[in-house]
Amino acid sequence: MGTTGAVDFWNDKGQRYTSNYICGDIDLKNLARNFLPFKKLHHGERKRYGWTYFYLGCGHHLCIHDKVLESYMRKMNIKEDDLEVGWSEEVAMETIRELPLKDKELSIIPMEITFKRLEKLLDYETARPEIPAGWVYLGDDENARYVLGEPKEHNVLVFGVNPSTAKPGNDDPTIRRIRKIIENRKNGHGWIMMNLYPQRTSYPEMLENNDTLRENNLKVLPWVLKFFSIEVIWCAWGTAIERPSKPFLYKSLGGIYDIVRVRGWGDIPWECYGRLTKEGHPRHPLYTALTEVFYPFDVQAYTARHILYW
Repeated sequence: MGTTGAVDFWNDKGQRYTSNYICGDIDLKNLARNFLPFKKLHHGERKRYGWTYFYLGCGHHLCIHDKVLESYMRKMNIKEDDLEVGWSEEVAMETIRELPLKDKELSIIPMEITFKRLEKLLDYETARPEIPAGWVYLGDDENARYVLGEPKEHNVLVFGVNPSTAKPGNDDPTIRRIRKIIENRKNGHGWIMMNLYPQRTSYPEMLENNDTLRENNLKVLPWVLKFFSIEVIWCAWGTAIERPSKPFLYKSLGGIYDIVRVRGWGDIPWECYGRLTKEGHPRHPLYTALTEVFYPFDVQAYTARHILYW
C-alpha cells in the first residue's frame, strides 16, 4: 500500500487545503496533476510562482506561499532553515488573518481558442495525433478541457461542473458512468461532455476565477450546438456549483443558458438524471444509481433562483 501522508497548501488568499495520499499508489507526481501549486513545485518553478516546499517529517509535506512564509518567519523570529523544526499551524493561521492579502495571480494561462482549433472539432472521424478516430476533443491534458466526446447522428450534451483527468481513450470515473448511463437510457445516442467551467482539477475547491477560461468555454459552445445534432442537454453538475467561494460557476451557467436560449437552440430540452438534490440541484452522475431515469429539468426557474444578476 505504501506510506500514508498528507500535503498542506497555504495560499496567499488565506486558504488552506489538505490532501491525503498514499506513496506508491498515488505519488506526488499524480497529486501535482490536480493541485496547481504543487505542479509548479514539481517542475522546479517554485520561486517563479512564489511557493516554497518543505517536508516536515512523518509523511507531512508543506507548500506555503512566500507572502505567508515571510510574514510567518517574522512573527516567529526564525529563518527558513528553522521552519521544519518550528512549524506551528496556529501561528500560520494567525499570520494569514493579519496579512493584507490580495487576489493571487492566476496560475493558468489559457490556450487561445482560434477558428482553426474550432474547425478541427469537425474532424473527429479521422485519427489525429493522440486522438483516436471517433473522438471529439478540444483542450489540453493539464490545465483545461472544453470538449470531449464520441458523437453520433444524435447526441446528448452533458454539462458537468469542471473536468478532471479524462481525455480521448482514457476515461475517468465520471466519464465511465456517463457512458454507461447513456448506453442504458439513451440507446444509440452519442455523447459530448462540456462543463460549466473548463479548468481541469479533481478538487473543485481549487478552481480559479479566470474570465478567459469562462469566455473560451462560451466561445466553443455555439460550435458544438451548430455542428453536432444535440437532442437533449443533460445537467450533471451536482452540488459543487453552490460553493460560496465559487460564485463564478453560476455566472458560467448563466452564459451557457443565454447562448442556448437566445441563439436559436431554445427548443432543446434540458434534463437531469435521477431526482434533484434536496437543495434543488441536478445530481452528479457518480451519485446516482444506474437504475434511475431522466427527468425534465426547469433550467429557466433554476437560473432565475440562483443567478442574482439574471
